[in-house]
Amino acid sequence: MSEDKLMTRMTFYVPTYHHDRIRAIAKLRKTPMSRIIGLLVDKELDEDKPFSYDLSLAGDETVEYAYIDQASKLMNFLVKFDREAGLDTLSMLRYHIGIPDRIEFLGAFNELLVKEMIEPFKPVLRNNQPPVADDYYHYRIAGSGKDRSKKLMSKDAKDFAKFQKLKKKFEGVE
Repeated sequence: MSEDKLMTRMTFYVPTYHHDRIRAIAKLRKTPMSRIIGLLVDKELDEDKPFSYDLSLAGDETVEYAYIDQASKLMNFLVKFDREAGLDTLSMLRYHIGIPDRIEFLGAFNELLVKEMIEPFKPVLRNNQPPVADDYYHYRIAGSGKDRSKKLMSKDAKDFAKFQKLKKKFEGVE
């Protein structure tokens, strides 16, 4: 039996951080990256709930500005980021953003969402993609959508930016 009939080629994207880590492991173990990913998928499919990944955001019990430093990093990233992305993709990019801890990342994301500094929108469907779930959204800086003639910042976003400038100015001053 030919291997071609038993295996199927997959092409997909992963964040550079994950790629580099997988490549280092593959080099250390002297095995192809595709085998490591295949084994990872096989292991995940053996779980009771395969591919379940908790990205739930905190509810009303959040402490205001608890994740202000992380929220600032996320906001700066989103300003420069030129693609659409959902919470799942942004979560994978958290290493690049500078917030490696998933809980801190989700706290920062929630803070920006609650302060209406970012807004959800439905992703545009591409021809080769299946329909997205009803509760799946992409996120952007509030007021930066194509339906707006120019970028607008909410009062909270302006206050946040002002706070960040003052914080930087007075850091270390006592």
